[in-house]
Amino acid sequence: MAPIPQPRRRKARTRRSKAGCRTCRARHIQCDETPGACDNCSSTGRVCDGYDTYRLPPIRKKALTVPLQLSPNRLMTCDEKRCFSYFVYHIVPMIEVVQSDLWQKLIFQMNDAEPAVYHSIIALSAVHHDMERRFAASPNHALRHSRWHQFSLEQSIRAFALLNSRHASNDPKKKEVVLLCCLLFVHTDLLRGDYENAFNHLQSGMRILNEYGNHSDLPGSLMEKALTRAFEHLGVQVISLGIIHRGIPHLESVKFSEIHNVHQAHQAMDRAMKHVLTFTNSVTTLSDEGIDLRFTHLQQFQKQLLVMLEDLQQSCKSFLRESYSHLSRKEQKAVDILAIRQLGVALLVKLVLPGQEPPPPITEFKAVWLLIEIFLEKYPERPILMVDTGINPTLTLLSLAYPDRSIRWKAIRELQLWSHCEGPWDSIILGRICEMIIRDEIGPDGTDQSFRERLATFNHEMLASVMA
Repeated sequence: MAPIPQPRRRKARTRRSKAGCRTCRARHIQCDETPGACDNCSSTGRVCDGYDTYRLPPIRKKALTVPLQLSPNRLMTCDEKRCFSYFVYHIVPMIEVVQSDLWQKLIFQMNDAEPAVYHSIIALSAVHHDMERRFAASPNHALRHSRWHQFSLEQSIRAFALLNSRHASNDPKKKEVVLLCCLLFVHTDLLRGDYENAFNHLQSGMRILNEYGNHSDLPGSLMEKALTRAFEHLGVQVISLGIIHRGIPHLESVKFSEIHNVHQAHQAMDRAMKHVLTFTNSVTTLSDEGIDLRFTHLQQFQKQLLVMLEDLQQSCKSFLRESYSHLSRKEQKAVDILAIRQLGVALLVKLVLPGQEPPPPITEFKAVWLLIEIFLEKYPERPILMVDTGINPTLTLLSLAYPDRSIRWKAIRELQLWSHCEGPWDSIILGRICEMIIRDEIGPDGTDQSFRERLATFNHEMLASVMA
């Protein structure tokens, strides 16, 4: 006789909690949602990690997985997995012009050991994802109503709480943890458009480095040296915006040794930029009478800068003559950006001091614009966040200074089309200010403003924008 078939047992379905504690969600079990700490965790001796006030919007397609070799050694909620995967696959590969140990390796090592760094990474990733989703830098009020933004803020608060809990600790790694979190906070706030907090975090990081006497050329751990270089680079970028001004110092003799790789070329450019930006920002703050009184000194300083930049350009050309064709595509991109920066900075040094005869020839403007056109065609990828200086400062210069107004409009259009941040250089803010200037620059007598007048207006509007 044939066996009687047994009825199939249906697996009891339990209601999955959408507002469970982080620990239960990471373990993929139902949470009883007891206020404060859930009984499910307490009864099993686990630490209840609390409840997230904000959750990310659901996704229809499967989220990216976290690479095993980069996976933090901790339980992760599904929202955190989404953000961490996004950080690994989308942010890190595009965030630098020249790859560094800090973003490619050291940050993952610190993330695995330090929860504060982990939550800071998640906060940055959530804001970045929202910006890429919108593909345009949204006003602050629009971002703050975003679920991604609220989730990011909650992650930042978790990171702050973890850092505060170690305030009195003598842990030798505490300084590195705080500095790395400060760096991540800076870039997160820049993406949010919160310049005041970004600069506060930057100043906090610089203050810590000064207290410990850190310098990128001094001995120290690999992490300390990498963080010091990152903060020094950010400091130069802030000076380049005209937000911080310094008096005109004596120009130290800068000699560039033979360049053998792309890293050395960009480091040499950063050394030169410290002197260039100190000069240009100081000149823009002087009145016409002040410039007249100091003109001889300023002109001598300008000539020394141009000689220094020419020396750097020749050093780079010697290296590239033999090596460019053997570089990777990413290294070629870094070199092409460097060439744009070098020509643009030399043009700025010539333009910023009034009374120069003759003015820079149109061929110098055309050479810079041609390099930018070639670059934009050659590299179609458009990252939202870059920690290095790319083409935004040079596009801004051409938007203000190019003799042909039609090219100025084209440069403004390029700033507006590629919505992204290069450190504190936000292309949307830059494009908006430059468009306002070109529309309003015709004076009452029908004459165009001088470059110096446009630059003064730009600095005023930029300061108003970042301090709003």
